[in-house]
Amino acid sequence: MNVRERIAAAFHAAYEGLSGMYGYRTRADSAVPWADVPAANKDLMIATVGQLLQQGVIRPGDPIGARTVYVSIGNSDDKLPQAEWADFVTQVGYLMHKYCRVMHGFWLSPSDWRWQNACWCIEVTPATAAQLRAQLSDLCRRFRQDSIAWAEATTDFINPE
Repeated sequence: MNVRERIAAAFHAAYEGLSGMYGYRTRADSAVPWADVPAANKDLMIATVGQLLQQGVIRPGDPIGARTVYVSIGNSDDKLPQAEWADFVTQVGYLMHKYCRVMHGFWLSPSDWRWQNACWCIEVTPATAAQLRAQLSDLCRRFRQDSIAWAEATTDFINPE
């Protein structure tokens, strides 16, 4: 079963399970386990899920509203001595682990480069995003930074079709 069909089957099961709680009665021929759903209905649900995935409306495994964010900090102006820069990186990293749903990666510029930078790629929900942004703003002030970069990414999934 591919991703589109897994999501369609899960939607079908949830829909059928909840329908009675809302005073709705589904058609008898489709109020059956996924394996017994008529082929035309099944194909339509799978195609609908495929379109929503392609449009980025839904993503497998993500809670509604989860977003991919890149958070970047830098010390290219040498405002922070090395020990304070290390503490800044540590504090931001702590917040990333505390508030992110998933961490995809963490990068530092090489030690022999002229610029000092750190970047995290994380997934956050809308509720935790607001909390994380507030905490990052506090760190920005505490470490005398002009800003911390927050870049939200639109993710497309390339499938083997």
